[in-house]
Amino acid sequence: MTQKKVLIIGSIADFGGREVEVKNIIKALSHHFEVELLSTIPMTANSMAITDKNVKWTTIQKELFDTKIIIRTTSWLSKLLNKFEHPAYFLVANSLSNFFYNFHLENLKIIKRKIDEAQVVIFCGVFENGFLQEICEYSAKKNKTFLLRTTGTITTIAQYLNRILPQMDAVLVHSRANAERIKSSSTKNIHVIDQTTLSEEKLLKLPIVAKKQLVYGYLGRFSAEKGVLELLESFYNRSEKLMLAGSGPLFKEVEIKCGDNVTLLGEVPQDQIQLFFKSIDVLIIPSLEEAGPLVGIEGMAGGKLIFSTVVGAMKERLSTSENDFWIGDQISDSIQELMMKIQKMDSSEIVRIRELNRKIYLENHCIEKVSKQYVQLINSFQN
Repeated sequence: MTQKKVLIIGSIADFGGREVEVKNIIKALSHHFEVELLSTIPMTANSMAITDKNVKWTTIQKELFDTKIIIRTTSWLSKLLNKFEHPAYFLVANSLSNFFYNFHLENLKIIKRKIDEAQVVIFCGVFENGFLQEICEYSAKKNKTFLLRTTGTITTIAQYLNRILPQMDAVLVHSRANAERIKSSSTKNIHVIDQTTLSEEKLLKLPIVAKKQLVYGYLGRFSAEKGVLELLESFYNRSEKLMLAGSGPLFKEVEIKCGDNVTLLGEVPQDQIQLFFKSIDVLIIPSLEEAGPLVGIEGMAGGKLIFSTVVGAMKERLSTSENDFWIGDQISDSIQELMMKIQKMDSSEIVRIRELNRKIYLENHCIEKVSKQYVQLINSFQN
């Protein structure tokens, strides 16, 4: 029997949280469906979304490069003139090719062709994506099962979304809290499916042991909304050790603010994520906005204590845990208060909370459970 084809589409690049989540979705579905990934932005074979080299993937730019000789020629010329390091298809929309083509229309032709070839379309991205409305409406016109997997923080709902959200077969969010933000636009088709981690096996093997001196850690993007600079302020002139992993626009400022008690690791490859978690005891999530975040799930699987702002799905994830370490509005002061709080706790009590966090991961967020949720949801529409 021929497998049903699932098209995953979105602004998928090489690195980032969305790319990891797409990889998790591909893993969840690949044993049951034929899966193809179409990125609407430039991406390479090194993308974190397709570390499994058997995954069929392409991008709009790559399709244009492969099928249009004028675009291919001008892209190579632009690459040579600009000494561009990335593949030539990254430069399809150059000044010369723009003279010959309407790229919005050309992009839509490729998107529609890929939708025609699939039975199920899963859009992974933010509401603000420029192609979302057209992808949703074309999928409905062609009677394709259409699922929207929201990524990023849900804030305001644009007027056009009030019209198209009810047309979708399913809107997937990370938590009931996120679902509440879009209930005014869509109620019957909202489904809560949280994240999982493909590093599960390695993270679950990390030992949870009592320690006198706890090591703290941050893993994520170095940008203003992540609260990374405020985090560094909380460790200024203190003896506690902080492991800092990631990169981003604030890297130089982060580097300058790192004291002797802070180890700056830079970006950690996804296949080595367990080494970061092995080196820490407490994960800190000081973000001002998140959808998940994925690092919170990884911290739970790794059996870590978690300091977090009340952001994304974190409150719901830890609702049955005794991990009651919430970062307030004054991020730096709040983190220092939480560090003082756990210094007064018995080490056996800390171990017990860490073990409970891992137990909750296994019960609610493990690969097997999340994969089953995706497959059952898609089959419910296909049947």
